[in-house]
Amino acid sequence: MVTNFIKSDLEFFEVLNCFPCLKNKLERLRINTTNLKEGETVYDFLQKQTNTEDEINLIITKLNEYVGHFLKTDNNKDKRELDILYI
Repeated sequence: MVTNFIKSDLEFFEVLNCFPCLKNKLERLRINTTNLKEGETVYDFLQKQTNTEDEINLIITKLNEYVGHFLKTDNNKDKRELDILYI
């Protein structure tokens, strides 16, 4: 189960500030963030870069998996709990 840290209605600029590790992942997915405008949502930005809703959902899922991989928790029972020191 993937935790949705990144949602389509969040401001993409803020998402990248919270999770700088995403910039490399986006480059590997061939998504250029140089044209990102402040205030633009994740969905709006990805809609400009891709053609279909399915592609946007797949990218958001991949980004959530990537972020989830790098986040650590002190509570081994709940892997979704974030350790604020890593954000």
